[in-house]
Amino acid sequence: MLKSLDEGLADFHAYVASCQTAFGCNTRVLATSFDDIRAEMVEARDLSKNWCMDVSLRQQLLEWNFAKFSGKEYKVGTILASALYKASTLSPAHRQQLARAVVAAYDDLADLTDIALDDQQQFTLAKAAKSIARHVTDRDLKQTVCTKLATHLQIPLDELVGDDGCPASTTTDSSCPNLPPL
Repeated sequence: MLKSLDEGLADFHAYVASCQTAFGCNTRVLATSFDDIRAEMVEARDLSKNWCMDVSLRQQLLEWNFAKFSGKEYKVGTILASALYKASTLSPAHRQQLARAVVAAYDDLADLTDIALDDQQQFTLAKAAKSIARHVTDRDLKQTVCTKLATHLQIPLDELVGDDGCPASTTTDSSCPNLPPL
């Protein structure tokens, strides 16, 4: 799970950094890392696409089945980065605030990692997402971030809401099909 977060947050930061260039925001930031032969990798990690958690991926992630999960950490990371990208499109100011919130969440994520060293079940996507949401100060942006994370990563709302995380008004949207409950 940590590798998935690492991949997703790195991709989101690369996107935000691309916005400061003369070329403008680039949702396909990996295009400069791969040649034409690996174009499918760039396409598979384009943040503007509608990436959603599916049943198989969620099950493998929750079961810590790394033998079958190899390489799929990139898929989960892309879903996370895409959800953050979609939440950050309200305005350039919101994009910057979300990028700062993600950086501020790193201390929380490190603490969560320390707690989970003896029990990996303590490190969940919901807790990681809540750590990010906790640092978003703008009410509208927080609502959007929480909705996108819940929708795309299929995080149950009751795991996101409260304790300084997502507001009680958090919902999901129609951009991803709802998966059956676990």
